[in-house]
Amino acid sequence: MARGARRFSEILACVPGLSDRMLAQRLKELQAAGLVNRQVTPTMPVQVTYQLTQVGRELMASLQPLVRRGLRWHGEQDQEHGQQDQERSAGLAAHPARDSAASPSASSMITPSSAPPRMHQRNGAPWLCAKSVS
Repeated sequence: MARGARRFSEILACVPGLSDRMLAQRLKELQAAGLVNRQVTPTMPVQVTYQLTQVGRELMASLQPLVRRGLRWHGEQDQEHGQQDQERSAGLAAHPARDSAASPSASSMITPSSAPPRMHQRNGAPWLCAKSVS
């Protein structure tokens, strides 16, 4: 909606995994908060479009630097984790005499609570969450 008016089905298609019911609920909440306008055009069939209000556009503009920084941080974290994974793999390869039953595996040494936070895409937007360990 930041790029102009959108129909319900267009918004739904832009956000993978979003249900009709959840989108309808969120659009009602955004409308009640004064961030989104709902415009009904009496055609056959009725056409409903949603667009950001002035307040919604201002909010989007103020959030853009934060989103850009989060995406940049996410890229930096991916590079850092890739280097750490390579170092960890090289360290484990340097000690082939280790008894796997006597020492914990590399994946069990990293607990979910100690894992660094990572940025993930959720419903088309970046979200900060803990790295899951498999």
